[in-house]
Amino acid sequence: MTVDRTKVSDREATMVITETAKSLGQNVNELAINRSTVRTNRLEFRQKRAAVIKEKFQCNVPLVVHWDGKLIKDLNGNEKVDRLPVLVTGKNVSQLLTVAKLESGTGPAQAAVVFEAIEDWEIGNRVQAMCFDTTIAPTLVDLLVPVFF
Repeated sequence: MTVDRTKVSDREATMVITETAKSLGQNVNELAINRSTVRTNRLEFRQKRAAVIKEKFQCNVPLVVHWDGKLIKDLNGNEKVDRLPVLVTGKNVSQLLTVAKLESGTGPAQAAVVFEAIEDWEIGNRVQAMCFDTTIAPTLVDLLVPVFF
C-alpha cells in the first residue's frame, strides 16, 4: 500500500482520499472517509498481505534461522524500543518472518519470539541451524536447541 511505503499517517491519508474523491466528482459527505476507517482498512490490508506472503512461502530445503536484536525508534514516536528481526535462509530461500517488538532484549524474550515465529510459519521441521549474536548465546541455545534439535 503506497501510504505505508511513503509513511503517510492515517490522518494524512484521510485528507488525500477526501481530496481525491472530491476531484473525481464524488460527494464526500456520502462516503465513509475518516481516520478510523482508514486505519481499519490499512490493518486489514496488512493482515491479508501477510497471509498471502505466508501462504506462498513454499520451501522444502534445510533452513538457517537468523536473528539479532536492535534498539531503534518506535514506529509511533521517537522512543527507542528493542526490535528483533527474525529471518530464515536456505538454498534459493530468504524470508523475513517477523520484526517483533520486545519488552526486553533478554535471551528468554528473544527465544520466545524466535520460537513463536518458527511455529507461526510452520517451518520447525526444516530449521537445521541457528545464527545469532553471541552476546547472549548460552541462554538462547539452552532454550531453543532442545525444541528444534
